[in-house]
Amino acid sequence: MDNNQTTFPVIPPKRRACVACTTAKSKCSPSLTSPTICERCSRLGKHCVFLDLPDRRRRPQSVRQVEALADKVDRLSAEIAILRHQNKSGSSSTGSSLIVGDANSAASSIRSQPVHSTPATIIFEPPLGYPLDHVHPDIVDRGWVTLDEAEYLMATFKEAYIPRFPFVTLASNECAEHLRRHSPFLFLCLVAVPLYTDPLLQQRLGEEIRRQVSLRLIFHAERSMDMLRGLLVYAAWYHHFAHQGHGQLFMLSQLAVTVAYDLGLPEGSISKAGAIDDNGKRALLGVFWLTVRYV
Repeated sequence: MDNNQTTFPVIPPKRRACVACTTAKSKCSPSLTSPTICERCSRLGKHCVFLDLPDRRRRPQSVRQVEALADKVDRLSAEIAILRHQNKSGSSSTGSSLIVGDANSAASSIRSQPVHSTPATIIFEPPLGYPLDHVHPDIVDRGWVTLDEAEYLMATFKEAYIPRFPFVTLASNECAEHLRRHSPFLFLCLVAVPLYTDPLLQQRLGEEIRRQVSLRLIFHAERSMDMLRGLLVYAAWYHHFAHQGHGQLFMLSQLAVTVAYDLGLPEGSISKAGAIDDNGKRALLGVFWLTVRYV
């Protein structure tokens, strides 16, 4: 290639209408006699100026979208790394762990916290007979309610609330201790709903419900009848815990649909003997009622 090759300057593109025609809002047509002047300016004897078009060197939209997605992935990866580091440090530190016998002393400090404060996480050894996943203190361990109070609230729920919402029922001989051991999330929701005599404690239990929904249902993707039935109870009486109207009811209904679908209801509620579990049928009807009512 010849190094002495002449390079011509790049002429920027011009506007289609001159300044005079644009100001007068008139049609601007190029003159047949001169390419640098329009017919109107030539006829009127005006100075004709065509402005340059602005330089719009924008990156393709696909590049911007890919960069935005990459930023989101980086932020999520950083958050996951922080959570994993916190979980490892929490499980490896035994000096700050508390035994069940110290739960009563910790409960008094938790009660003194304001309603909207986050209670401190207590790590302790689960008592005998509890499921292996029951590794965190519940509302009884923390001293928020006693078993006698829980029994009274469950009796109130059976008598006054189940007739209005027959999609989550309890056996007549089912006690608070049994439900607490085998369905801890449902136990939490059943105790929180009829607790209208203590609105501050009710709001605190509502925060605990939302924390467990975020941690167990969304973060750990837990799918169980305990989570589904508790979610139905919480959504049915969501107005007891809401601060901003019913903005989250749609989200709760969609979470219930997702859990029911992942559990395979109604086929997933069929026992080995071929009989369909009554709790599964009622829960499926409750999901249908919730979506029709609030969606």
